[in-house]
Amino acid sequence: MRNLLILAFLVVSCSSQNKEIVNSKWIYNYGHCQDYFAFKEGNRYVSFSCETGDTTFGHYSILKDVILINQSYGSFDKEFDENSRHSFGQAEYKLVLKKNNQLGYLENWDEINNDWKENYFYQKIKE
Repeated sequence: MRNLLILAFLVVSCSSQNKEIVNSKWIYNYGHCQDYFAFKEGNRYVSFSCETGDTTFGHYSILKDVILINQSYGSFDKEFDENSRHSFGQAEYKLVLKKNNQLGYLENWDEINNDWKENYFYQKIKE
């Protein structure tokens, strides 16, 4: 019975996070341009880097406050050889959702101080 309660808690907490993420857009504003993550239905995402001008595509999954990004390809990948440093290709990384409206890379979160190591995180926007 205890295992069933734990499973039910995980499903409810993950589904509430999922509702917050699905069909949302998160931006980091440089002032002159913006990076963004857009989370779509079907666990698909799109990410844009204004620094490189490239868009990456892939899938994501959510476990508590961590969003696991499974990058499939970049928009310019077809223009370069597979082993080129300019080709994004497949990659995995983790984002973490903190303070209800801040999304950033897991390695930038300081657990001890309960804050970002750098002031680099995405904020959810209303569309």
